[in-house]
Amino acid sequence: MKHTLTFFAPVCGALLLLTGCKVQEVKVGVENAKFQHGYLNSKLLGQGTLLLWDMDAAADRQLTLLPSPKTEDNDLVDHAGGAKLSSVASSGVSVHGALPLEQVSASAKAEIARQTAVVVEDFQSKRFYDSDFVLNEPDFADRRQTLGEAYAHNDRIRFIFIAGATVADDAAVAVGTPTQRPDEFELSIGGKKYRLSYYGTKSVEWEGSQEPVFIQPRVYKIVEDQTGATGYRFLEDRRIQFDLTQMLTNASL
Repeated sequence: MKHTLTFFAPVCGALLLLTGCKVQEVKVGVENAKFQHGYLNSKLLGQGTLLLWDMDAAADRQLTLLPSPKTEDNDLVDHAGGAKLSSVASSGVSVHGALPLEQVSASAKAEIARQTAVVVEDFQSKRFYDSDFVLNEPDFADRRQTLGEAYAHNDRIRFIFIAGATVADDAAVAVGTPTQRPDEFELSIGGKKYRLSYYGTKSVEWEGSQEPVFIQPRVYKIVEDQTGATGYRFLEDRRIQFDLTQMLTNASL
């Protein structure tokens, strides 16, 4: 079964000429945007995915997909779940106007971004019980040694590990709390009306039920560890500030 992230198109369109309603058509991009419950999983990355991040590289060459550790035997914690979840955007939402961009005011763009949400059905939030163990477990020893030999002394290299995910059956873009019909996404901001359409990821499909719609990443570095069997260990690096939206959007993973 396929589950599609639905983007609702505006319906005013040509009717503007007939009815005289003054509504500015606004396009809103949510590809890989960050929401309350994680990044929208536009790249279809699974939980346990490991990415190499070169912090000094150009934007389109920052991320490399690495062989991931085996995750089948690692304990997962069910963090939350339910019938419906509305997750509001916190960053990474882009706003463009079908009319010249300057006609969409900065306050309108901020308000539209603030009210953009993704609603998921039949969701379950999951995380690894111990993400550090997943990367440092014996089954990943050979790969950990190879990565350690290559990057343990390279301070510009970090690793992004998908440590949690919110899985669901369906997802749809909404405006704020989804009380309006899909064909009535119209906002009144500063006396002007804006009708919204969404673009960027037109039809992200999750194959089968309960696949990850949102992902929660953690950043790690690899360091020498003379007490371990491989001589190297992954450590979470919470000092590094990061926003995956642009990196994921540019990456060809």
